[in-house]
Amino acid sequence: MAGRFESALTAIFTERPLPGRVKLHLHPVLGPWLATELARALQDDVVARCRAGSRKFDTALCVDDAADVAWFEERYPGLARYEAPPGAELGERLASFFTLEWNERPRQSTVALVADAPLLATDTVIAAHRAMRRGAELVAVPDEHGGFALLGLARDVPGLFEGVMPATENLLARTLALAREHGLECAELPSSFDIDTPDDLERLCVTLEHRLAQSEPVPLAVATLLDAWGLLPRA
Repeated sequence: MAGRFESALTAIFTERPLPGRVKLHLHPVLGPWLATELARALQDDVVARCRAGSRKFDTALCVDDAADVAWFEERYPGLARYEAPPGAELGERLASFFTLEWNERPRQSTVALVADAPLLATDTVIAAHRAMRRGAELVAVPDEHGGFALLGLARDVPGLFEGVMPATENLLARTLALAREHGLECAELPSSFDIDTPDDLERLCVTLEHRLAQSEPVPLAVATLLDAWGLLPRA
């Protein structure tokens, strides 16, 4: 299986950060404008982490609105591709994206990740591609809301996403169960968490404070923003 793939692609699924459109669950504590700033910082960091893995994989930006592609090209120049996979829901966009990749680039390991998991490291993305080269047909990084921060697929499973989305409760567990019903070899990597609720934001602040105190790496754009807001008090 080691020679199965000749290239690797990591696709970031995201949307343009606009007030009233992103991080709605954070509006009670941040309001729409600060929530948008946070979403933009999260997006900047995930692109930076993927750029750091450029010797191991190419990066694509998959956005939900084709009208925003030019904005992403200007903000994040030099990536491999910018596209808007068809579909009204995330599940439909994932399905169309993976199907196109399998049909056009069958010797490419392909993973998709979300833009709002700030502690999902470049090494984890590389590990996902490595797991696929070793034979995993589905590789996932769970998030702690029951979904996934990263998902890689090595072969077509008709109806996989449509069978479990757009419902979010136990999303990853149901995706894995359906994949195994179709005979896929599945692998899970250590979980991460996304920033969706006020509790998530509080946990992120605590985690970043600890990392900074230990001189450990942090997502720079997010840490800088939270520090400017006074949410990362220093000892």
